[in-house]
Amino acid sequence: MPVIYPAKFPRIILLVLIGMLLVSLFWVLSVGIERHAVLPSSKGLIGKADIEMDRFTLKQIRNGLVEWDIKADRAELFEERQEVSLHAMQASMQTPEGLQASFSGDQGLLNTRTHDFLIKENEGDLNLSMNNGYTIQSPTLIWKDQQREIVSEQPVRIIGQGLRIRGDHLSIQLENQQLTINGDVHVTTEP
Repeated sequence: MPVIYPAKFPRIILLVLIGMLLVSLFWVLSVGIERHAVLPSSKGLIGKADIEMDRFTLKQIRNGLVEWDIKADRAELFEERQEVSLHAMQASMQTPEGLQASFSGDQGLLNTRTHDFLIKENEGDLNLSMNNGYTIQSPTLIWKDQQREIVSEQPVRIIGQGLRIRGDHLSIQLENQQLTINGDVHVTTEP
């Protein structure tokens, strides 16, 4: 019976391990390894919404009355940016004094922290209709919730009650129903 000397024992273990490694390597090369992605591809991750929904509605209630109401055909919530992207958006507003305004646009953006929102038309102007007989036309309107103000930083037109007004910028304070037009302002009257 052969005797294995302690000095040869580590060599035998090393040869067995090398043999197992070669068999494993041969098997991997002949069969292949199925790859599993650790993370999804970056395509689609950029700008991916945290929540998406159809038929979105949001109402802000102040002193027991609906101050504004937003509806959209589609909404996408981005929690980190604190924004909701809105598609085919409609908004209506009402003051305690009874002034009502409604408008709609192709796209909108709502800040979930400040409750400010922007609404815009992709082409042409959107119409803000008020129950006092005036219509305001502009490509973009912004609601500033803290100031309770509708503004436009783009050219605007106001039509109603025999007046046509054009200007570069607009501000409507809902609290006191004060309308301010700045920039190159033109006013024409109609009978």
